[in-house]
Amino acid sequence: MRNHRREMNQARGVLRSIRSELRRCSRESRQHHKNMIQSFKNADAKRKEADNAHNVFLQIKGQADDVHKEYVSFVKEIRNLNRTIIRAKYKAQDQERKAAQARIEEQVEASVSKFKEGKKLSFDEFRALVDRGLI
Repeated sequence: MRNHRREMNQARGVLRSIRSELRRCSRESRQHHKNMIQSFKNADAKRKEADNAHNVFLQIKGQADDVHKEYVSFVKEIRNLNRTIIRAKYKAQDQERKAAQARIEEQVEASVSKFKEGKKLSFDEFRALVDRGLI
């Protein structure tokens, strides 16, 4: 019987230590659970903050895309205007060349008439006739 009491007392001691250990584990578990819940709340707040920042980013990116499209259209318009200006410039130069050529031809014809009439020619008139192979 003493053995049984001793075993019962030992078993009670083991049971007390197990209950004590279980209470300690339970307290730690509650603390870890509270920490986990707080961490989840913090993570959720950061997630919302990140979502808001991402939405702002998307809005700004959309605005930047619109500005870039407008810029590209302006660049295309400038290029088209430059092409038009260059064509007009070449056309004006061509017209000036044709007009100058027509004036030279008129002067040559006048010089030829003068030469045929036996009138005195200036050096430039004479040279124009020689350059044309008319003399």
